[in-house]
Amino acid sequence: MKKSNIKEYFNNILGNRSEKDYILEQISAIKAEMEIASSAFDNVKDPLLIEVAIYAERAAMKRYSYFIELAKKKGIVASNGYIIENCTRLAEY
Repeated sequence: MKKSNIKEYFNNILGNRSEKDYILEQISAIKAEMEIASSAFDNVKDPLLIEVAIYAERAAMKRYSYFIELAKKKGIVASNGYIIENCTRLAEY
């Protein structure tokens, strides 16, 4: 894939958001996916659904590792304000 195509792809995904915001949003969303998969694993009885929950959690963990490494490479860190804002939003649910 050409660099110009990759850049265009990410520009379409990001829209008005910065790359940092996109990466941090993905990390937050993936953490929620891992929690959902873990909860599903704890609450299902059917062996097939248990397998699905395990697969979903492993896939989310791989994506989480990817985005954490990407954030590290780009020197992205979440500010205290960002953390407080997101924790407050989660507490409202």
